[in-house]
Amino acid sequence: LNPPAMKSGKPVQAALYMEQPLEMEVTGDFLGFFTFLAHVEKLPRITRIHDLKITGMQKGDVELKAEFTLSIYFQDEKTMAAAEVK
Repeated sequence: LNPPAMKSGKPVQAALYMEQPLEMEVTGDFLGFFTFLAHVEKLPRITRIHDLKITGMQKGDVELKAEFTLSIYFQDEKTMAAAEVK
């Protein structure tokens, strides 16, 4: 894959966790994109890929473009402190 274009959104509250959305656009071949997804799956954090749009998979195309939002979930210090008090 080519280096991804990334745009970070503001973290948002999601139940007891915070969600950090990252809008991403990657280009490359299918094997590179599949390898990227396999590595995301192995991250030690809860992640989610949504709004996935893949283009360029026409017959004979070698490269594809994938646009998606990668959300990474985490606990901020305030939420962790409040959970410990309970």
